[in-house]
Amino acid sequence: MTLVELDEKITESDVVIKEKQSVERKLNEAMKEYNALKQKKIHLTDNLKKERKDIEKLESTSIVNLWFSVIGSKREKIMKEQEELSQAEHNYKMTQIALEQIEPEIKDLQDRLDTITKQEIIQSKLIKEKETVLMKVNVEAYEPIVKLNEKIVRFKNMDQQFREAEIAGNKLKQSIKKVMDLMKKAKNWGTFDLLGGGLLANISKHSYIGKAEDHIRQLQHQASKFTRELKDVDYAFKINIDISDSLKFADYLFDGLFVDLTVQSRINDVLHSIQDYYTKIELVTSKLRSKRLNNMKQLKIVESNKQTLIKSL
Repeated sequence: MTLVELDEKITESDVVIKEKQSVERKLNEAMKEYNALKQKKIHLTDNLKKERKDIEKLESTSIVNLWFSVIGSKREKIMKEQEELSQAEHNYKMTQIALEQIEPEIKDLQDRLDTITKQEIIQSKLIKEKETVLMKVNVEAYEPIVKLNEKIVRFKNMDQQFREAEIAGNKLKQSIKKVMDLMKKAKNWGTFDLLGGGLLANISKHSYIGKAEDHIRQLQHQASKFTRELKDVDYAFKINIDISDSLKFADYLFDGLFVDLTVQSRINDVLHSIQDYYTKIELVTSKLRSKRLNNMKQLKIVESNKQTLIKSL
């Protein structure tokens, strides 16, 4: 291969290799989240077993249960335990879903790291071949091309980072839109319920709340992924979104479904939080898109300068 061809190959591999630090960081953060979820699942499994045993004890015949029955508190005790069991089952389910969502991301990052390692081996061979060719050319005349190649690698690497962050942000927006749509339907049915809509309105309202809750876990995972992607482009602009605070509605959405007025009030609060969160993400993705397009313009200029320089040699 000629020196130009070798440099093209080395530049291509550089674009991949430059991602190594970013991929390793994302993988490390994803693994920390995964391990924390695994520990949480173990704790929740134990708690779930305990809650089920508590229910079994209350429903079985014993002197204590007979006493509870006599004083009339057994029914209240069972209802309380069933509520705690329901909460335990819900927490376990949400944690399991979170684990299932983060596992493919970890696998993808591990695969990318393997690809980078292979590219490092290929590049090492290319560099040795380049050393041999350099012995036969005017190194000083070729130095400007080397510098332009370094710029091209930086611009291409940033383009990749911007694209990954933008894709993660767009997926997050889609999930938020889905939750917004479900909560709006829950709100409409809730209003109908308050006006005397009856059993159908009540069931429909809670059905949409339940569906929204299922999507919230996916939204939380995507928010974490988006945060990890943003760290790669942090130097380009500063953005500060506290994702954990924005998603706190996921907790009380499950806990407070007791009185229709309270439920309706919380639906409105959740809807407002989601809409506000969507606006913030839209602002970030818009900035990412603008930065990416500007980065691409700079890349095209450098590539054009390189072609002009090569023709002149």
